Amino acid sequence: MKSANASFLTLMLATVLIGSCKKELNTPTAQTAEILGVSNHANVESKCRLVFLDWPTSSTWQFHYNEKGLADQWIIDYGFGSPLHINEMTYDDQNRMIQSKEVYFGGNYVIDFFYENNRVSRLRRASADFPDAMQDFIYTYNAKGENIRQDDNVNDIHVLMFYDAMGNCTTTDLYFGDLLAYSDNYTFEQSTRNPELNIPGVTIGFPFYGGSFISNKRWFTSNRTVILPNGTFNEYDPAQTEINEGSHHFPLTANYYDLISQARINMTFDYENCNGSKKSAVPLLQAAGNFQTNNYRLQGEPMLLRSAAQLLNDKSQKIY
Repeated sequence: MKSANASFLTLMLATVLIGSCKKELNTPTAQTAEILGVSNHANVESKCRLVFLDWPTSSTWQFHYNEKGLADQWIIDYGFGSPLHINEMTYDDQNRMIQSKEVYFGGNYVIDFFYENNRVSRLRRASADFPDAMQDFIYTYNAKGENIRQDDNVNDIHVLMFYDAMGNCTTTDLYFGDLLAYSDNYTFEQSTRNPELNIPGVTIGFPFYGGSFISNKRWFTSNRTVILPNGTFNEYDPAQTEINEGSHHFPLTANYYDLISQARINMTFDYENCNGSKKSAVPLLQAAGNFQTNNYRLQGEPMLLRSAAQLLNDKSQKIY
């Protein structure tokens, strides 16, 4: 989820979030204790929840919730005239997400989630049209219960994640074999709560590599993305970050200054069941119907890549 070009890149290299480890945060205050109490496992219909996120240089996200208050649609619009990317999620009797039917630029996929000790232990994504094109990630956790690795050993794709003391993921590194291809780096210097914790039912950012951004306690104050071998793609200056909070200390806007493009990026958010605030957006089901007939198609997918050798060794191919 980066700029218009970066979202393209994230589809080709894999969308990951988070970067180099930062200094540990101070002892949690009363407000951060409240943050730590938030859980996107909640399924109460009246609970405040995220319905819209606009990262204007990348994409918009929209969420729809079922009668139990669990997210059953996640639509990602990359700005090509219709969403082109939608996930429809289903749950078991314990309100755990067990499957998502995904349509991505006209391609159909099925994502299955497997659990051990009530947390995702494995994610399997298969193409409905090309069943042999499958990815199968095994999840590894540390003693704190933080997801620190995702390994697809068949395709030799590996994601490593690192956290600060509060549990915010500061680094996500994507490897093809032993070659580092992509690194996302974040800081969390303000106490603004992460609205992605309030997407009931969604505990991992599964359309993207890594996906630990969903469980961060705070919203990020800076982002530095490194794409190898090209170098730094974007770098937000934390000293120039301005976050405007609304109800429950969730962000309404987050304004960043990118040192690479020397331009400002203003993210906006909207919620429902938070003092009646809700954005007037295109109905999700209508949007989903619109993009089914779209002819756009990318060469790469968020989680289904061309071979690492083809992507990284073709010196004539511009990644961005």
